[in-house]
Amino acid sequence: MEVEPRGNPRAASLLLLVANLLPLAAIPLRGWRAYEVLFVYWIEIGLCIALYYALALFAQRDPESDRTGRLHPDPASFPRRSGSVKPLERLPPIRYRNVRYVPEALVMALGFWFFCGALFVDVPNPELSSASQGPLREYLAVIAAAATVEGLALAVLLFGVRLVIVGHGFFGQRQYERFSPSILADIPLRIVFFWFLLLVVLQVALVVRSLFAGALDPTATQRLAIAVVVASKLAIDRSLVQARYRTERGRFSRWLVPDESTADR
Repeated sequence: MEVEPRGNPRAASLLLLVANLLPLAAIPLRGWRAYEVLFVYWIEIGLCIALYYALALFAQRDPESDRTGRLHPDPASFPRRSGSVKPLERLPPIRYRNVRYVPEALVMALGFWFFCGALFVDVPNPELSSASQGPLREYLAVIAAAATVEGLALAVLLFGVRLVIVGHGFFGQRQYERFSPSILADIPLRIVFFWFLLLVVLQVALVVRSLFAGALDPTATQRLAIAVVVASKLAIDRSLVQARYRTERGRFSRWLVPDESTADR
């Protein structure tokens, strides 16, 4: 049976907008640098990826057999049993078949996200890199230079806002009946693919500009990087809200969360 979308998608989008702008306030109030702000967004994106794989466990719609256009790997062969388990009375059951979609896709998505970390904080701040270190040590040094306790706390706060919004719709409004584990396993991979492509293009554009028109001054580069990241993050969050509430969707939203053609069960 079709589950009618309820709730207020505009309110959800507004809350996410306010939450995403909070790290920017730390620039004038706390004297944060660009890489410290971008570190917050990077951490929150990683938490968002993990959240969608947790949601995939509770999806009640049967997965599509046709994987055309999907990014997630084939489901694992374990567990082999059918049926479901209900961990809490207030939550929908976890189907064993859903678990098969999580392990490989989760490793792929978080692996991609992890190695995107240096791109997040290093694009506007190349001085963080050090050619004297090996690639892995250089990567860890870049992340460590951007990490702060305040940044981690703010990332958790942003994720808390997302968790309340997503939890209210997914569980409170039974949106889990409209999604399959395969599509929820696909969303995080599309998110990290988008970020990787965007950051690579941004970095290449900055290099090309420096070769032909001279490099931007550091302040302008940092402002550009923050503007691109914040605008892109807002676009992703808005697209996810549109998909959950089935409001009018643009091309980007339909790419991020493809429609499933199988009938609702």
